[in-house]
Amino acid sequence: MDALLPLVPSHTLARVLLTATLALAVLPLYAARSLAAKRIIYATWASVFAYLTWLGVVSYAHVKGTLPSDLHWQRPGVLWQGIS
Repeated sequence: MDALLPLVPSHTLARVLLTATLALAVLPLYAARSLAAKRIIYATWASVFAYLTWLGVVSYAHVKGTLPSDLHWQRPGVLWQGIS
């Protein structure tokens, strides 16, 4: 959700609608009775294929030179900050 909010206008209604839409999209997954439910299995395979597609596109962009290799302008996330 935090990754999508900067892409949405700062209007409160737009953010509420985005949150509600994502909640409704995920509802069938967390309402399943077990992890062996077909919808969970299909969602898992869809996630695997989406990751492989992303990996292929990023690899292709890197090979063609359209992906910047110097990404020092991006700050690391909160999990990468030290404990000190």
